[in-house]
Amino acid sequence: MVRKDQKEIKFVERQDPDHPYCTNWPMKNEEMNEIEICVSCGKETKYKKDDNIAYRHDYIEGMGQLCFECGEKNNREAEYARKLWKSRKGSM
Repeated sequence: MVRKDQKEIKFVERQDPDHPYCTNWPMKNEEMNEIEICVSCGKETKYKKDDNIAYRHDYIEGMGQLCFECGEKNNREAEYARKLWKSRKGSM
């Protein structure tokens, strides 16, 4: 199900019949220039699909790219969880 403000994720069928939706196949040229979509909200990010993940901010391995807003939200929630964990751990 897709919200009105999200773009639908489209899976591309590949040539290998044993693994028709495998994402490990080399991308075509037109796919390499496509903009990454945020896996959380569906907005376009500032990265292209062929950009190296080592140089991206807010990329979550095994999940995908987050946009700036979702990345900031994720970082705030993670920081809050760390503080909460430390405060509870210290009170035990």
